[in-house]
Amino acid sequence: MTSKQIYKKLVTKRTLEPTSKSMFIGIFSGYTFDLANIYKIPFNSILDTRTRAFQLKILHRILFTNSALFKMKISATPLCTFGALESETLEHLFLDCEYVKSFWEAFNVWVNSLGIVLNQPTDQEIMLEITGYRDNCKLVNHLQILGKHCSSTLLLRKEALTDVFIVLAVCAVHYGD
Repeated sequence: MTSKQIYKKLVTKRTLEPTSKSMFIGIFSGYTFDLANIYKIPFNSILDTRTRAFQLKILHRILFTNSALFKMKISATPLCTFGALESETLEHLFLDCEYVKSFWEAFNVWVNSLGIVLNQPTDQEIMLEITGYRDNCKLVNHLQILGKHCSSTLLLRKEALTDVFIVLAVCAVHYGD
């Protein structure tokens, strides 16, 4: 037995499933996904380390929201920063918030105007970036992750979401080079 084989056996024994997997299974019940490939998507479609880290924080459910900060007694309220009607969780911030819903509708229109046929992304596609069945999926993954990153940053600064499309347009041009 070689040292490589021994190492592989030791590593596979110590490997644990991420706790985020059970959370996503609970949220998206009835939906099966390949978590190993989902974790590879940011590395395959994004060169920018800050944006890649942002998506990995979402995948590992460690992106801090008001709900989590409130539990740590860092935030005064668990409510959404923008609407202040519901608790600000990851799902609310990227899927349910009215500000973000309008962003994803505009995002869909904008991507279609680039000549990339894109239906309205599902909740799983937005959170987990599962677009591997499409042509131009790396570009779409890249733009969706950038869209999430830029929209959350602009929303926190209370700036217009239309500014995001200027940033995304520049990124799309550079991606094609």
